[in-house]
Amino acid sequence: MNRVAAIVFTLAITSSADEFTPCQALCNSQTGAIGAQYAEAMNDLSWDGCINARDSGRLPTSLSRTGETVSGRIARGPRRERLIVAGWDAARAWGLTSIVDLRCADEVGVGEGDPHIPAATLAGISIVNAPPENQDDPEFVKFCFPILDSPEYWTHNWRLQPHLVRSPLEAIAASQPGTLVHCSAGRDRTAPA
Repeated sequence: MNRVAAIVFTLAITSSADEFTPCQALCNSQTGAIGAQYAEAMNDLSWDGCINARDSGRLPTSLSRTGETVSGRIARGPRRERLIVAGWDAARAWGLTSIVDLRCADEVGVGEGDPHIPAATLAGISIVNAPPENQDDPEFVKFCFPILDSPEYWTHNWRLQPHLVRSPLEAIAASQPGTLVHCSAGRDRTAPA
């Protein structure tokens, strides 16, 4: 099983021939007992300007000889434009080499109130944009917009746009250790990915 297939397999099961849905662990990731176990396992990262940044190491998995994911490989968090220079320095000290940005094209970029970061601060960091959704799709808007802050959103995202859900998983699988995976808030798209 290749890395992408392994990631997809751990995130989803086929419940019938017609329906592809996230596993129950994913749906409960923010509120259920399994979610609490994952939240407790993750290490908060102190990257100035970046709240909700966490190292995804120490998460339970049957795909590892140790029974858990390795620290220092993948971090998750909110939009990178919030980081101040000291935050970028801390991220590099953690081992940051690449970023997988899950936001749609119209969400990307410096916003009002974001700090000015010299271009040299980002030198050598690979950035890949791999949104798991197309927010211009009328079916996606109909089913997902009302529940974007709910884990239930992923059920519809998988059903409506499975080809787009695969894109960030492939980007993560192809990335080097030291990857930050982020969306806007660091929870709705980032947590499941």
